[in-house]
Amino acid sequence: MDDRFSRWLLLSGDRYTVATGILFTMAVVVLIPLFSRFAIHNLTPLIYIASALIGGNITLITLVVAINQVILSQELESPGSLRDEIDQSDDYRQAALDQPAPPTDPADFLQQLLQQTQECAGSLAEFLPDSTSEPDTHLIDELPEECAQISEELGTGSDKLSSVIVPLLGIEYATHIHECHQLESAYEGGEHEQLLSTLDALSADLKNLDSTLRPRS
Repeated sequence: MDDRFSRWLLLSGDRYTVATGILFTMAVVVLIPLFSRFAIHNLTPLIYIASALIGGNITLITLVVAINQVILSQELESPGSLRDEIDQSDDYRQAALDQPAPPTDPADFLQQLLQQTQECAGSLAEFLPDSTSEPDTHLIDELPEECAQISEELGTGSDKLSSVIVPLLGIEYATHIHECHQLESAYEGGEHEQLLSTLDALSADLKNLDSTLRPRS
């Protein structure tokens, strides 16, 4: 299955459109034999197919409702736990953007974090010695372009959640963080203090972006 289509089907696509498409496909599978030009002498197989589809939908709906109840029960925490979680989220936003009052809207926060990451990656060219190594090229050329592209895609999804989460899936965080560590090891020394500081900040920004996609334990 094509990656773009699977991402649209599973994540970014409008749920009503996806559900309508699935129901239409199921209806076509069942109804085409009924309206075909060939005479159907035995309707028993079609009845079994229709019964299986209806029964499967009922089972699926029951399963989805049960899963939603489990997830909702985990969200209902004590006031103390909720307050601690709010404090941790606030500390995370302040540390990520180094601001006393960072934006609380997810899209605005990620927009600023992406811009900060883009500027940090772009500034590496000023401190790196002349080199054409693969990590240098990825961090200086590819990462800023990825951040700029994702910034444009933020807020364009079918709902508020997918408009924030789906665009962030376009960055290979582990690869870029590993490249930062490679460069830190290669240029470790007193004469590259600014470079090491920039790489450390870039690695922290990438980890902060990656942590927004991690499920809460």
